[in-house]
Amino acid sequence: MRHSVHLPRNTMCQWMEDLNRDDLNGIYQIIHTQLLRESYLKADAPRQIPRP
Repeated sequence: MRHSVHLPRNTMCQWMEDLNRDDLNGIYQIIHTQLLRESYLKADAPRQIPRP
């Protein structure tokens, strides 16, 4: 419950699924296309953060 409004977990999950499908997929496609145009890519190695 947040700000005195109860939202069922499945409602919030559905919102995230809709966001991913509708909005983020378009952004992903744009970034993916731009990356494929590059002659090479540079990336940092992932860093492990120790758990407390």
